[in-house]
Amino acid sequence: MAAPLRRYSSLLPRPVSLLENSRYFMSATTIENALSARSVSKRFRRLEVLRELNLEIGSGELVLLLGANGAGKTTLLRILSGLARPDSGEVQKISRLALGYQGHAPQAYLGLSLLENLQLAAALLGIATPEKDYLDSWELYDRRAAALQELSKGLQSRAALAVTFAHDPNCLLLDEPSASLDDRSVISLFARIKQSIGGVRGGFALVATHDLNRLLPFADRVLLLESGKVAADSKSSGIENVVARYREGNR
Repeated sequence: MAAPLRRYSSLLPRPVSLLENSRYFMSATTIENALSARSVSKRFRRLEVLRELNLEIGSGELVLLLGANGAGKTTLLRILSGLARPDSGEVQKISRLALGYQGHAPQAYLGLSLLENLQLAAALLGIATPEKDYLDSWELYDRRAAALQELSKGLQSRAALAVTFAHDPNCLLLDEPSASLDDRSVISLFARIKQSIGGVRGGFALVATHDLNRLLPFADRVLLLESGKVAADSKSSGIENVVARYREGNR
């Protein structure tokens, strides 16, 4: 790792679980679903954010996670990624799945260039730094040497996603990934997501969003969080009913 990057290495949010094989977060070679959460609860002082939440996601599913601001979407994604501990409950995922997590804020250093961010992530993950073809696929090769803070919000978002996908993850937990992206970039991103989780790869994607009009066409399933629990699931209620309930509650 280049010397100027070493000071960042302990701070970069790593795209792997920090709680892997803890009492809360376990990997298994054989479980029925790609990911399972059981009786997950989380409280911040007096505020109960998640309440005995149960969730299962099957292999190959692209699931949209809806909910009002403060419903617990970000907290749930952080717990499912292993970046935060629940107060109680457990999370299981299939052990062969490679985790890719993108938080609401970009998981990249704005003071570094895209290439430096990729070099740092590659060093932490023990992979080769992605080359020109990879950057071209994000239409970012010509911007590789620019500090991210010098780029537009849309290009910053694409650059941060390029870092998240650098190790070819097939277990994707994404918080508002379409924010700042134009329509063309959204279509390209979700084609990449579908490719990452589909077929023999057997992964899944859980995407928290308010960008329903643009993302709904890509979804296999839609969940609605209310009062710290999954209040509606299109698996049993139908996508139209879940969307109608979400829109009614957000008028």
